[in-house]
Amino acid sequence: MKHKRYQKIKKNSIYGHFIMKNHTSENQIFEDTCRFIIKLGISVHGYGPNAIRLESYLHRLTEALGYHGVFKSTPRELYFAFSKDGAVMQHTHLARLPGTGLDLAKLSEAGKLVDDVVAGHLTIVQALSRLEDIESTPHPWGTVATGISYAFVGAGFAVLLSGGWWDILFSTLFSLAVYGIVLLTARFGARANEWLPLSSAFMAGALATVTRVFLPELNVVLVTLAAILILIPGYSISVGIIELISAHVLSGIENLMNGLVYLVKQFAGAWLGVGLVKLCYPVPAMAAGSPVSPDWLWVTMPL
Repeated sequence: MKHKRYQKIKKNSIYGHFIMKNHTSENQIFEDTCRFIIKLGISVHGYGPNAIRLESYLHRLTEALGYHGVFKSTPRELYFAFSKDGAVMQHTHLARLPGTGLDLAKLSEAGKLVDDVVAGHLTIVQALSRLEDIESTPHPWGTVATGISYAFVGAGFAVLLSGGWWDILFSTLFSLAVYGIVLLTARFGARANEWLPLSSAFMAGALATVTRVFLPELNVVLVTLAAILILIPGYSISVGIIELISAHVLSGIENLMNGLVYLVKQFAGAWLGVGLVKLCYPVPAMAAGSPVSPDWLWVTMPL
């Protein structure tokens, strides 16, 4: 009797050990899956997707990997909640983030990565390796090419607003000066970046007004606007409106308000720059200038 009882206890112990080991393995897979999705979500958040797109990526991944998830994205927070089939309790994670960036090239690659995982072409380990490759990919355009794009945008917008040749020239030059401020700001971190709209618009307005002292036919408003046009937060405002329409209220309001506050900073910076120069120097009234031929509009349209 004692021997049979010992065998029964031993059998139950082995069976219990097997269940525990199997349960531990399942939990480990679940944990690894959650970590992967959290890492991907935080990485993609920095590439500038709207909340609709990011949450769609996370939902598709979670369902494809055999679990359920609830996700909420805002410009500064990302909420994850994972659960297994039939489970009541959820595994949650809240990530506080510095804000969204904008890198459409990496965002496109991340979308392809999600598609490959959902299609079963990549394991989690392979997907993690590819995600790290995406994160370490350098910007496709260098400093010189980006500076040229600033110049082209400034010149093209001046032509679009029927500016004269002087307006076009100084719009181009001041756009490059604004790009210099952008590069300088990037060296000082996030705190300096908050002052970028104010400082860049201040410099553009001040330079345009000083130039007007020596060149009365210069259109200060046109040149200032053309110089800072590339920094105007049209993307943030449009994303905010789209998210509000799609019932992503928190993210939509935050994106919309961020864009509007950015615009206010730009307006304040330009106003201060122009006003400060006018306090120091007598600025002549704008002389009549001749706009460029309308034919140039078609030439500069690609800009």
